[in-house]
Amino acid sequence: MLKGCPCRREAIVLAAIDVINENGLQGLSTKKIAAKQNISESLLYKYFSGIDDILAGVADYICRSDTDVMSNIINIDASFKEKIRLYIEAFVGMYDSYPPLAGVFLQTEGFLCNPHTSPIVLDMSNKRMQFVEHLIQEGKMSGEIGGDFSVEELLNILNGILLGCMLRWKLSGYRFSLKDSVVTAVMKVLDKC
Repeated sequence: MLKGCPCRREAIVLAAIDVINENGLQGLSTKKIAAKQNISESLLYKYFSGIDDILAGVADYICRSDTDVMSNIINIDASFKEKIRLYIEAFVGMYDSYPPLAGVFLQTEGFLCNPHTSPIVLDMSNKRMQFVEHLIQEGKMSGEIGGDFSVEELLNILNGILLGCMLRWKLSGYRFSLKDSVVTAVMKVLDKC
């Protein structure tokens, strides 16, 4: 159940995302989050029970729009390659519009090791991969996606592009369009299939 003003709660989650991006998960603390929000540490506990609850809020924030995006894309009349492009464009667009999310994405392993966030992140990651896997399978069955790659291999290649571009983007200080970089690389791979 939400405690207090949902907008303050979300502001705390966004501050936590910024702290994770700047310091990694190991550098996250209620003190740093409170400082980012210019509030007392004790006020954080009005909205969250502790750091694990804040991390769960971060994980929830990131996967909030996934279901809507997936159902919108699955229902449009487009080729499977186009649906994959639209999904990746929407997914990466979220990170492009708020770069600190990349720092959180690159900390996925840490979220998976935390018993409070692991179920959320595991569920979100599985749904995302299953969605793209489904589109690839359907594209292969329809003959639209061919090539020598199996469904699993193609999924791994697309995930590798995403992860590699995201890391390069963060290391560059966000000096290029993540969306353009990822979508261009993905479409080059899909065009070969």
